[in-house]
Amino acid sequence: MHTFMKNHPLYSVWRSMIKRCYHANRKDYKWYGAKGVTVCIEWKSDFWAFVADMESTYQKGLTLDRIDPTLNYTKSNCRWTTWTTQQNNKRNEHTVFSTSTTGIRGITKEGNKFKVRLTDNKNRITLGIVSSIEEGVKLLQSYKESKYAPLE
Repeated sequence: MHTFMKNHPLYSVWRSMIKRCYHANRKDYKWYGAKGVTVCIEWKSDFWAFVADMESTYQKGLTLDRIDPTLNYTKSNCRWTTWTTQQNNKRNEHTVFSTSTTGIRGITKEGNKFKVRLTDNKNRITLGIVSSIEEGVKLLQSYKESKYAPLE
């Protein structure tokens, strides 16, 4: 590894992300790797790919955040945000019901339709009744994207 890589402002962010997901001896592994959170193959194997995807929006003082805390570290699911915003985006603040008759968290079969619901800040919310699982997934994603839009 080159010294200039270790001195890059995003190196410690990238290294910590990898360790959270893959090093079982880490204190925070139980919240990431043990729960199945992974890093996309491009980033996991190449620091410079992470830099290429994330450096243009990086600002000193912001932290790397997964937009949907139930999904992995990928370009489409990561943003730079304040510590406060990140703390409000934790799994315990925005969870999708784990009981599911469809195999997809937050979507349950209701007759010939599908109910889409979640818990946001401890409030149960039914987002709607849809005709297909695919529509339900889109509805969940749309809600999360609107609720946790990236900082401008």
